[in-house]
Amino acid sequence: DLLLEIYRSIGEPDSLYGCGGGKVLQPLTRLRTYEHEAMWGKALVTYDLETAISSSTRQAGIIQALQNLGLCHILSIYLKGLDRENKEWCAELQELHYQAAWRNMQWDHGLPVSKGLEGPSYHESLYNALQSLRDREFSTFYESLRYARVKEVEELCKGGLESVYSLYPTLSRLQAIGELENIGELFSRSGTDRQPSEVYTKWRKHSQLLKDSDFSFQEPIMALRTVILEILMEKEMENSQRDCFRDILTKHLVEFSVLARTVKNTQLPERAIFQIKQYNPARCGVSEW
Repeated sequence: DLLLEIYRSIGEPDSLYGCGGGKVLQPLTRLRTYEHEAMWGKALVTYDLETAISSSTRQAGIIQALQNLGLCHILSIYLKGLDRENKEWCAELQELHYQAAWRNMQWDHGLPVSKGLEGPSYHESLYNALQSLRDREFSTFYESLRYARVKEVEELCKGGLESVYSLYPTLSRLQAIGELENIGELFSRSGTDRQPSEVYTKWRKHSQLLKDSDFSFQEPIMALRTVILEILMEKEMENSQRDCFRDILTKHLVEFSVLARTVKNTQLPERAIFQIKQYNPARCGVSEW
């Protein structure tokens, strides 16, 4: 198990099979292999069947599998069930709960608040920042992002240089924080001063820099952009600006769909196309997107 975790963290996918990843007798080894190969359907079934695995590991695995399959409604119902069962959440489950909440734009749920000296986690800070952006509470917005950035920089300093791959998750999170901060600056301007196309141009440039990275590092950033655009559309009062954000969202979702299909993920593109149909009037033909 230790070797499996080490090889996964340093980006040595082939070595995973050399230390037992190819053998499927042990449930946890089988699950790690499914997750490594992005076989989330098989992982979900195995998590559901293997009751001998600790409850926290099973619950975390089920949440991640549902999220990667794009089953947001089912995930929301599952989390509500866990809320009723668990009076206290472990740190890992609490973090996954916050991540699912901001991805699904569930701002009215009573989520557990971090206690202790460490303060809010990354996804809790991201959730607070997005909710503050939605409510136009910019002081709380910037405070949440500042705290999240400090924690991620501290995490980056702890990383070893034996494998740069192990630093990618932190760098991806810092990229997301930076993009959200830029949106805050745009959102705080008056309607006439906003230039949404500038933001989209920056995103395209960032995506070009990330194009050779693993999908697991690109997907969270793409998901955050989707939520940001949906918030901007929801809160924008001017029709011209709303139409502009809708056009950007459509282009973004098409790019997201293409990116997901390159790694043979068919669930996320299906969800993206469904969102495109939702946001575009019936009179718009397929050729327009």
